[in-house]
Amino acid sequence: MKEYRIGDLSDETGISRDAIKYYERKGMLRSSRRGADYRYYDVPDCGDMIGIRALRQLGFSIQDIHRLLNDSTKSDIVAHLSRKIEDNRRKIKELENAEKMLKRYLGWSALVAERPNQWFLAESPDYYFLKHTSGTDFQRPSASKDFIKEWMDRLPSTLMSLLIPLEKKDSERGEDCYWGFSIEEDLAREEGLTIEEPVRLVPMGRCFTYVYSRRVERYGTPAMLKEPLRIMREERLSPTGDILCIYVSEANDDAEKTRIENYIVMIPIK
Repeated sequence: MKEYRIGDLSDETGISRDAIKYYERKGMLRSSRRGADYRYYDVPDCGDMIGIRALRQLGFSIQDIHRLLNDSTKSDIVAHLSRKIEDNRRKIKELENAEKMLKRYLGWSALVAERPNQWFLAESPDYYFLKHTSGTDFQRPSASKDFIKEWMDRLPSTLMSLLIPLEKKDSERGEDCYWGFSIEEDLAREEGLTIEEPVRLVPMGRCFTYVYSRRVERYGTPAMLKEPLRIMREERLSPTGDILCIYVSEANDDAEKTRIENYIVMIPIK
């Protein structure tokens, strides 16, 4: 059977020389050496390389491919492929959730661009909230520390948010509100997120929703509610529950030559 130098095989298969050498180092290919230590391969080697490339493009790791090609029975191959399908389904679900969150961020970003400091009434789902810090310091002792990694791993399904307790709505002190992570109730359950104490449910329902877009002044205080609460009084609306402020972005404001903080502020009403 005719043998080919590595350059010829690379030209015939479209697989780079470095990749061929890498497959060989990993024990998935064998070459014969002659002359000035040139590598030579035959036609069946070409088939092996194409098979390896096909499995790589299906998402298998080099380690998995080595096992499939060298150490697997027919039943093992079925099991490997079945696990890969399940893994792909999980990734597809993650991508679907990511697309959902991207669309939500797009909607919020469009609001702060097109309707800054305006308001509307809207229905909102209930949220779970994990307290992380006050407006000025980490919670000490932290009852949340065992949950933070899990919630951080769910970004962007979990949202950086500011929770302002109803009874502190007129305060201006940073320690009277809490930074943390929020997530819609249904999405939290769908993702299997831990929602026991200290995670709390924040009922929302019908909300006075304010598109907050103002100059960066202080790091998260209830004072950001002054304008929304003033409007609510004029409209004869009363807050009925804790207030959730979802962070959207911080951006340049060309007109004022300053940085602008953007939030979606949701205030439950009767």
